[in-house]
Amino acid sequence: MLSARIFTILLFFFSMTSASSIADTECGRTREGFVNNSGVNTHYRATGSGPLLLLVHGFPDNSDTFSHQVPELAKQYTVVTPSLRGFPPSDVPDNDDAYQLSNVVGDLVALIKHFGASKVIIGGHDIGGAAVQLLALSQPQLVSGLILMNAPILPRLAYLVNFDAEQQKASEYTIHFMQCKVGDDKQVADKTKYIRNPARRKEIEDYLTASPINGMMAYYKENYPAPPYGQTSPLQNITLPFPSLILWGLEDEYFIPKFLDGIPKVFLNNTRLVTFPKTGHWAFRDEPEKATREIVSWLDELNHVVTVE
Repeated sequence: MLSARIFTILLFFFSMTSASSIADTECGRTREGFVNNSGVNTHYRATGSGPLLLLVHGFPDNSDTFSHQVPELAKQYTVVTPSLRGFPPSDVPDNDDAYQLSNVVGDLVALIKHFGASKVIIGGHDIGGAAVQLLALSQPQLVSGLILMNAPILPRLAYLVNFDAEQQKASEYTIHFMQCKVGDDKQVADKTKYIRNPARRKEIEDYLTASPINGMMAYYKENYPAPPYGQTSPLQNITLPFPSLILWGLEDEYFIPKFLDGIPKVFLNNTRLVTFPKTGHWAFRDEPEKATREIVSWLDELNHVVTVE
């Protein structure tokens, strides 16, 4: 039994249902449940019916972040939005190495199996985007398309944090995260300051205040490039041979525009890049209607290509 399990259940008692308690698959109805992977329970919400579309949140955030996109996408897809391990109501393991992204990939694969899908379109924002890239690389037979929303494009992350002074400056916040210990001041206001919508910022402030934060910080300890910089990594040479959609807010406060350099060398299949000039790290929330239109349009094109083939 994980030490944070009781806290998690109490925190979300009134909003939860079991995995089997709601069988209704009517479009628009949301079902909730948990999927277990090696003793860690991952919470999910599923809306709609049809092919599986998995959307994974980042930090500081939770699965509600895609609330603007889910209703439209659920008209044609089973849209599943999990809460990453470390983010209640999912389990919060105590040990830092539980948050290596390879373990998160295992959680996502367990979700895909739970829904009985042989193929899935996967999307992610921030660290959720990093996780879905690793899922695509490790389980390519499962992936029919990839959506990245201001996510750390892995080969660019490995290079820029190590060798680009501008990105090193932008990444300074992660050093504090890596040094975080249980019992430290959560500094919630600082962690949410770049969420531009005041109501959403307040929601996430309340969520972080009520939640254990040690697991969330462990993602950075275990996965983000750390000083001393100047290190090479095998990730710098990876490619992603999947049809891809990249949505990018050009005023991103965490990832500099150089992340978009060299896209044709990284993404080897049909790739659509959509930039949002006056938005930050959460472009899909700052301009939700535009983001949703782009996702729907890209999905329609992807389905057309698959049908033709």
